[in-house]
Amino acid sequence: MTAVVIVSILAGLAGVGYHKSFNNARKAEVVAMFAEIRTAEESYRAEHSNYISSTPGATESDLWPALLGGGAGEPKAKNFFPTPAGSNWASLGVGGTKSQFYCGYVVIAGPARTQPAGTQGQAAFEGKAPTVQWWYAVAQCDFDGNGPPNSTFVTAFDRTAPPSELDFGK
Repeated sequence: MTAVVIVSILAGLAGVGYHKSFNNARKAEVVAMFAEIRTAEESYRAEHSNYISSTPGATESDLWPALLGGGAGEPKAKNFFPTPAGSNWASLGVGGTKSQFYCGYVVIAGPARTQPAGTQGQAAFEGKAPTVQWWYAVAQCDFDGNGPPNSTFVTAFDRTAPPSELDFGK
């Protein structure tokens, strides 16, 4: 009886550790993708003199790849390619380092002195209109499969903090 209890406790601890390591790996996906988006946006701006949204007229709900929704098998790796018709993901050149993602992403860009309309954009810029061209990226993830997304991550063009200090998680 004692052996069964000990084995059960160890199995429970192993399960928690396994789940935690998978979540950390998925968060690492977001850090890597945000770094790729940052590089792509700066390259695009150097060539075209402006930042670009992932989709023309993008809103914070225009995530790619789209999350499957609660009860639909999340968390599940989803294909990034091919990207949606009419999107700017190919122009940005992101997503090339891997082909499957657990989180959905959107990049929203705008001209100087315009205020981001989305909730995350409002928070990222503290409700103020940036005085220069801007962009911000949102990642949403459903790590527990219970939907709706249980983790939201945000970064913006003017963040200089290391990725571990960005606005991670809800």
